[in-house]
Amino acid sequence: NEKVKIVMMECGEGWDTCFCVSMGTNKTDDYSMAVRFGEDGLEFQVKDHAFASYFEGMEECPFEPQFAEKNELTLTVPEIPDKEVLTKLKDHPMWRQFDGRCISCGACTVACSTCTCFTTTDIIYNENRNVGERKRTSASCQVKDFTDMAGGMSFRNRAGDRMRYKVLHKFHDYKARFKDYHMCVGCGRCMDRCPEYISIVATVNKMADAIEEIKAGKQA
Repeated sequence: NEKVKIVMMECGEGWDTCFCVSMGTNKTDDYSMAVRFGEDGLEFQVKDHAFASYFEGMEECPFEPQFAEKNELTLTVPEIPDKEVLTKLKDHPMWRQFDGRCISCGACTVACSTCTCFTTTDIIYNENRNVGERKRTSASCQVKDFTDMAGGMSFRNRAGDRMRYKVLHKFHDYKARFKDYHMCVGCGRCMDRCPEYISIVATVNKMADAIEEIKAGKQA
């Protein structure tokens, strides 16, 4: 990681599926260079002196990257106050709507920039069945049979349960465990790729309503 150099591409507007401003991921100063694509070529802001020699003799330009200040979509991540509310949320009927709507293709997680699920695949060579390869391949928590275990055990067999797992992981569990930030960056790629047009923003908003409903029931 210490050897990695980040070149940031400027994004001042975003797309119609972005909600990076809501997630606080629309700005950064942690990069080595920034680049702007223009009609006449590229403009670079060079912060890391290791790259200065690549631009010797070139005309300097006062380039400061612009960042998106507003998205078409907005989202407020709800707070889950305690374990009792979390437990009741997991059993809330809102997740059942995805049993018939989500087709469990995994396109959302394959497109996600923070999903890292994988499985291992053993490949046996025909020439010598005692020799082969074990490969790490991409996998998805949204695909049926992802949780299959030895002995016939399997978990989250309904699409709604898998959706609940993904949404809570992105918008609660990760931050609750590591105490820093939510896992979702608000890029909107999952919505852009979903063949059923499932909106993560609408889903989180429905989850927020469910949490308020559960809290009101506790107070009543």
